[in-house]
Amino acid sequence: MTITRILSIFMVSIMLFSCAGKKKEDESIRPAEEIYNNSMDQLGDKKYKKAVEGFEELERTYPYSKWAIKAKIMSAYTSYKNEDYNGAIATLYKFIALHPGNKDIEYVYYLKAICYYEQISDIRRDQSYSIYARDILKEVIARFPESEYARDAQVKLDLVQDHLSGKELEVGRFYLKHGKHIAAINRFKEVVDKYQTT
Repeated sequence: MTITRILSIFMVSIMLFSCAGKKKEDESIRPAEEIYNNSMDQLGDKKYKKAVEGFEELERTYPYSKWAIKAKIMSAYTSYKNEDYNGAIATLYKFIALHPGNKDIEYVYYLKAICYYEQISDIRRDQSYSIYARDILKEVIARFPESEYARDAQVKLDLVQDHLSGKELEVGRFYLKHGKHIAAINRFKEVVDKYQTT
């Protein structure tokens, strides 16, 4: 009888503790709009890490809401503002895969191009980011020719093309300086063939 009574008390205790924990957990869930607005305030105050955390919390808590979609875009934008370009790019690729028909998709493509564009370094360094930026800027122009982003993408594309032709010229001059005339001619020919408008 005592064992039964001890087990009963033990079971009741477990149920009470689990119910108390459940209540506390439910109380900590905030409304989606509140999380979003709080994250936007953090963004406005340039507390980028906290803003990204808030947007990610919103996505986890309300994954199928309209707020989650807005939060994913704002998370990418916040990472971009914080110069975490790789984080922004990863978020943008996921967004494009999950929401290809979203009304803000043209902005998402444009932001992805800008993330690459901002990482372009001088012509003496590797030009991978220039190539990525060029390709995505071209995609923005081709997919969304009438958008406000297409005009800016065209301006930036012209600058990227100038940058890439500058790299070819710089490599050609290097070969010329070291007496490798054929290699230099091939690089200069690239500029004439691919970058005539630069």
